[in-house]
This record gives sequence, C-alpha cells and structure tokens, in this order.
Amino acid sequence: MLSLLNNRKQRYDHVSPLVPQTGGVQFDLHTRSSMDRGQLEVYIAEQYLQAYGASISSFMPLLLSMSYAEHTTAAVGLRSASRGPLFLESYLDNPAEQEVACLARQPVDRHRVVEIGNLVVTGRGGSQLLFVIMTAVLEAAGYHWFIFTATPQVEKLVNRLNFNPYSLTYAEAQRVDGRLQDWGSYYTTQPKVMAGDIRQAMTIVRDNPRLLPVLRHYRGEIDCLAEHLCEHRRRQRFCA
Repeated sequence: MLSLLNNRKQRYDHVSPLVPQTGGVQFDLHTRSSMDRGQLEVYIAEQYLQAYGASISSFMPLLLSMSYAEHTTAAVGLRSASRGPLFLESYLDNPAEQEVACLARQPVDRHRVVEIGNLVVTGRGGSQLLFVIMTAVLEAAGYHWFIFTATPQVEKLVNRLNFNPYSLTYAEAQRVDGRLQDWGSYYTTQPKVMAGDIRQAMTIVRDNPRLLPVLRHYRGEIDCLAEHLCEHRRRQRFCA
C-alpha cells in the first residue's frame, strides 16, 4: 500500500526538497520497538482515515520519518523481501522477484528487493525529498529494487522524478485478505503494483542538477540511516 496523502491543514512552505535547509529537516528510522513508533503509526493511520475513510492497523516493520521543527511531515514504510512474503504479493501470481525479472529481463535477487508502503506526506513539497532520500538510503544499504502499490498520485510523483518504474499489475481489492471495508475508498483509485530499479534511479538523481545538491547536503544522514538498516539486518536480517 503506497499512497500520497497531503493534509492541507499542515504545510511548511519554506521547506523545499530542491533547496535543502541547514538544519531543521530530520530523518529517523523507527523499528517496532522504537519509543515513538506508536505516535508515527497514529500519524499514518489518521491520514489514511481522512483521505480514504480507511482504518489501517498494519504497518511496515521499519518506518522512515521526515520531520521539521519537531513536527512529522512525511513517513514511508520498508519491508525486506528476504524476511518473508510481502503484502503486495497477494496481488501477484508469482513471487515478486520473478515478476520483476520477467519485465526487466534480468535476474532479480529476492534478498535485494524491498517493499515500500505506508507513504504519507503532510508537508508541502516533501514527497520528492522523502523519495530521493529513501532511494539513496536503500542504495547505500545494498538494495537493487523497490516494489510498491501506487495510487495515480504516487505514480505521478515517481514519473516526475524520471524513475521509469515497471508496472506489474493492478492491485485488485478481492485479492486482499481481511475486511475489505477497512480500506474505505482506497481501491477506487485503481492502484497499481510497480517496481523500480534503485541503481538506475540513483543514476538519474545524480545526473539531475536540481537533485544532486540534495544528495550532497544529506550525505551524512543517508549514510547514518543506511548503517542503521544494516545494523537492523545484523539483528533481523533486514539489509541486503
């Protein structure tokens, strides 16, 4: 489940993904045992409720948050395919790595695939920044592919970044286990299951004169978050 939710009541117009601010913007990785994990889950759930009337109670094992002035402005969840079945594999006829390999016409190692979801953005302009930082962190942690269920809004975001994802299939509501009514109007957006080549995406970012300064500015944070992913792997086998 990957959606892009913008709460117009809370905006930080002075935070631009293309003009990094000195200080202020902070990225944090939250495991299930993190002290403030519960607050972040509430933040995500509230946005899905407002946007779709959805009642979600399942969250990714790891959550990456972005905050400004101690206010959470965006979040996205991460789940390694090496840890077991992915949520979105319920939409697929074959394991995710096989579906991606068929379209990409190259071998795909499941241990280097990560599912992303629980995406929420309530700070204006934060979607590109979060997506670029997330992709850079995943590359640094050794991942090659991200796979996600995207609403049309998210698909536009990814296309604006020129990431050129593969479209695997539509996410069909009847293939989801559990109570369909909990999803509200989410499936009326006709979300798609998509996959992106992380290394190719990062080449595009580095070749973009508007995005390269973002990577340079947040290099320290990117390396730190990637190390946290790898440390989590040493405990939970998350990192590739």
